[in-house]
Amino acid sequence: MSARILFEVAMRILGVWLFVSAVSTSLDFLYLISVSGQTGTGVMNYVVASAVSFFVQLLMSGALILGAPRVAERFYPPKVADQELRIAVGPGDVYRTACFVLGAYFLVLTAEPA
Repeated sequence: MSARILFEVAMRILGVWLFVSAVSTSLDFLYLISVSGQTGTGVMNYVVASAVSFFVQLLMSGALILGAPRVAERFYPPKVADQELRIAVGPGDVYRTACFVLGAYFLVLTAEPA
């Protein structure tokens, strides 16, 4: 696999992870609201804030999943020489691969609060 394809796969995996995280967090919040039995303006503010957060996270996860090829192309432009160059991941390359995935994770992690 080329570095570009690895980056694209990592971005899509992080997008799926963000989607699952958004759904899980929203369901937890709605469950806690229903169990507490409180009503009023204060609770409504939290529900609206949770809904906005949920939709922003859904938007970001969709952007990561669908926009991964364009982002990978931006950081790894296609070259003729790169088409022949392939990365072989073996037992000695685990550290390098882990650092690569961690870098992609931090890229997405810093983009989420922005």
